[in-house]
Amino acid sequence: MYCPGGIDHVEPRVDPFYSISVEIDNKSSLSAALEAFFQKETISDFFCGKCKRQVQVEKQLKIKSLPQTLIVHLKRFKFSVAEQTRAKLTHEVSYPLKLDLKKMCMNVTDTMSYEYELKGVVVHTGTAEGGHYHCLIKERTNSSSIPNECRWYGRSFIFMCLS
Repeated sequence: MYCPGGIDHVEPRVDPFYSISVEIDNKSSLSAALEAFFQKETISDFFCGKCKRQVQVEKQLKIKSLPQTLIVHLKRFKFSVAEQTRAKLTHEVSYPLKLDLKKMCMNVTDTMSYEYELKGVVVHTGTAEGGHYHCLIKERTNSSSIPNECRWYGRSFIFMCLS
């Protein structure tokens, strides 16, 4: 958080993570969902301990240290409090084969890599009440004719919600 009262009023908080859960409602791509997740947020009436008064602050998430393996979860299920119902968001969300998180990181240097390569995707078919999970996994082959050739393999899992 950044307080207009001074740079020493910054209140950083470090939380280790291995996955990011992003909202995809009204988003057509993973890039758009990540931009929204890391967007600056203004908070009014925040009590600054150093200023000893209510101030308007800016809050923004930044990544301090990237994990070796990153899991990105697309929030495809929604709950309507008003209607007391669950729903699944079924629209298409595009995602890249390579994901660069450089602009979402703090203390960026030219010597570090901020890019992830897609290794797998878990797909849910069905409704918010139950369904079937499939995973697609990218596996390197050791073909001498095509170096770094990759193949995608599929697996299937059954998932049912308890009522």
